[in-house]
Parts: sequence; structure tokens; C-alpha cells
Amino acid sequence: MKLNKSQEKAAFHKPSPLLIMAGAGTGKTTTIIERMSYLIRECKLAPKRVLALTFSNKSAEHLKFELESRIGKEGALINASTFHSFTQKLNIEFYKEIGYKRPPRLIDYSEVYFLIKNKFNSLEKLQSSEFRRNPYEGISSLIGLFQQLQEELYDEKMLENQLSELDKELSFIEDDKEREHLYQLIDAVKLFPLYLSWKI
Repeated sequence: MKLNKSQEKAAFHKPSPLLIMAGAGTGKTTTIIERMSYLIRECKLAPKRVLALTFSNKSAEHLKFELESRIGKEGALINASTFHSFTQKLNIEFYKEIGYKRPPRLIDYSEVYFLIKNKFNSLEKLQSSEFRRNPYEGISSLIGLFQQLQEELYDEKMLENQLSELDKELSFIEDDKEREHLYQLIDAVKLFPLYLSWKI
């Protein structure tokens, strides 16, 4: 593999932490494969001690394939997987340490929908009139909002701050549609901790 100077600098960096920032089409995969090859061949790192996390199964398999063709069968021994499958494996392996009685499993959209639907009628003081008028749409909206809160790693303090901001904003809004939108956000923020406990 022919590397440019920047790629060589990254690929042959001594075995220590290294951050590489690169855009699309800059040869990231080639550089990473060369780096893994260098660590295994030159630095005598056992392939099973190499962890490569990607966003797709296809990319993970591609890394293994390319490394195997570069250094031989031992290249296939690296741990290459997606972020999701790696963390799921850890959650299953260490479920007791994170407070579960049995190994957790991922739930899909229909199961999340069913979970919220079963609790929906017991929810008190929903501020959104649209959620009360059309529970089907309300549940779908809540799922989307919950996913956003989860992706942004909202904790209890952040939720409190968000509620406070939304309440302030509400006092300045006169348009009914905008108020309804804020009510939906407020409901989602208030229900999010409950939703997390239901999932557990």
C-alpha cells in the first residue's frame, strides 16, 4: 500500500494514543489497516488485542478482509465490529455489574410502541392536547423525542434545565401551533425518566 507522508506518520506512530482527523476520501481505511498491520507485525501486538469499531457490519468485515490479505490469517483475529454490537456484547457480558438481573436485550420500535401504549392511558397531566386527541400520533412523536434525548445523553440535571427553558419560552409564545409544539416537548422531557424505567 502506498501511503502519503501524513498517512505514514499516522500508520507508524509509536504504540500510544493517537487521534486522526480526516474527511471523506482521504484514505482513512487504508491508513488504519496499515496501522494495525504495523502494530501486529512490528510491535508484536496480538491480533486479538486489536479493537476496530465501525458504523456498519460491512465496514468491520472489510477491515478484517483487508488486514488478512495484508498480513495473513492472523489478520482475521482482530476484534472488528460495529459500535452497537460491541456495546451490546459488553452489556450482556457484564449485565450484573450494571444492575440487571438477567442479560438485557435490545427492543425494536414495535416493542417500544407497545410499551408506551400500555402506559399511555395512565399518564396524568399531559399538556399536549394533540397527544390526548390522537394517541397513535402522540406515541410516535414521543418515541422520536425520546430517541433524541437518548442520543444527546440527557441526564436528570439536563432535563431539569430543558424544562426550565421550555417553560420560559412558553410564556412568550402566543401562536397556538407553537404552544402545542412546546407542550409536546415539555411532555416528552417530563416523561423521559419514566420511559427509561419502563424499558428496564
